[in-house]
Amino acid sequence: ATFLNIVDNTAPVITCPADTTVSCDADSSPAGTGEATATDDCGGEVTVAFSDVVTGDGCVDTIVRTWTATDECGNASTCEQVITVVDDEAPELEMPDVLEGDITCSDISLQDAEGFANGTLSQAERQAFLQAARMLFMQNNLVPLGTSDNCNDSYWEEVDIDVTLSEDCSMLAQLICTFAAIDSCGNTSDEVATLLNIVDNTAPVITCPDDVTVSCDADSSPAGTGEATATDDCGGE
Repeated sequence: ATFLNIVDNTAPVITCPADTTVSCDADSSPAGTGEATATDDCGGEVTVAFSDVVTGDGCVDTIVRTWTATDECGNASTCEQVITVVDDEAPELEMPDVLEGDITCSDISLQDAEGFANGTLSQAERQAFLQAARMLFMQNNLVPLGTSDNCNDSYWEEVDIDVTLSEDCSMLAQLICTFAAIDSCGNTSDEVATLLNIVDNTAPVITCPDDVTVSCDADSSPAGTGEATATDDCGGE
């Protein structure tokens, strides 16, 4: 008699899911990126498992997922799937409900605002004006409340402060402060501006000349009895 022994020494045929790129807040598990499949020539049960090796900096991470298919006789085969995880989404600014407010010439010098807009301030004067403006935006709650990001740390920063001038007493000048949110991967949000309007709603301070007694033939006009003086916080005529 002769014998033919049927043996299983052939590993299963394994097929990996395709390489893929996902966002850092997406599902990078097999449920989100696909599962390997396997077939065996002997038709028995095949066990499919995986292990991950992760490298990267939190902004771009690489998951090398090694899939292993093992049949009932211990034959095994492997394949690799590469999953790239990226943080490419910009953070968001959390802004106050009101983005605009009014200040007066007593809060900040209109002359300095005009000099800033016209570029006539010295470097020291310019820095002093910017510091005063920053304080006013903070005091009027016109700065971001915070930031939010889908994956990494983020923060906000002042991008620019600008001044536009007007001859309208309802708004002599407008201070514009622009902000942006930035995450630790360098993604930057759209810019958002808050506004401070310099308005003149304060009457001048007037000082009368002293009361006086004059002879009936003396000059009782202001030339002879004195003239009132006045100052205005906005410094205009």
